[in-house]
Amino acid sequence: MSHGSEQSEDYWPGYVDALTSMVQVLAFVMMLLAVTVYVLSKNISKGAVEKIAKAANVSSAPNTPVKELTEKIVEELTKAQQAKSEAQGKAESKGDSADAAAKAKSAELAAEGKDDPTINTQQKRSATSSTQADQQQEPPPDAKFLTLRFPERSYRLDPAGQTAINGFAEEQGLAKGTVRVIIRAYAANTNGAVTEGRHMAYYRAMVARQALSALKVPPKSIAIRILDTSSPEQGGSIEIYAVPEGAP
Repeated sequence: MSHGSEQSEDYWPGYVDALTSMVQVLAFVMMLLAVTVYVLSKNISKGAVEKIAKAANVSSAPNTPVKELTEKIVEELTKAQQAKSEAQGKAESKGDSADAAAKAKSAELAAEGKDDPTINTQQKRSATSSTQADQQQEPPPDAKFLTLRFPERSYRLDPAGQTAINGFAEEQGLAKGTVRVIIRAYAANTNGAVTEGRHMAYYRAMVARQALSALKVPPKSIAIRILDTSSPEQGGSIEIYAVPEGAP
């Protein structure tokens, strides 16, 4: 009686097919996740830049690319800085002309042996104007303020920062219009990229200004200052000061 030889079953081809199919499915899922993350990041960045452009009064089409919109914001900031410099130059020119006229009059009176009664008055007015300008730009030492810190190369306001602004605005009564708000944004200049640091500081200040405007704080009572600093920690922060009207 003969017996046939026993043959064992080979599972290896089926295992290879199953493994190949699983790898293909995983690769497809990873590709979908990568595309989703890329699209979401682009949309979030574009939304943040559009909010900054709206706060800076930059006009643009609805589907303007992020790069073009950023360039418009920087251009608008440059124009504002140039206009401010020109205004300061004109003011200085007028002041120089007035000083020259005053000096000529003083010399004429001195030649006649008389004193110029306007010298003390002009000096007092100049000192008063300088003091008022300093008060407008610099908060008093005892002013209440809120410090917000941002991650490096980021200007997005996280929920904790929004909550802090809401509490500070309510506590100080910023929406009443009787309080001046000074936003001091610090630009770190430790890595040599001074311009980039100032732009980032400006974006952070504008985001804070937009958050305050959403809380009914009058825009005309909000002033922004961009300050250079050599401290990396301070360079990623802004300070929001509440100065009551009439405060020294």
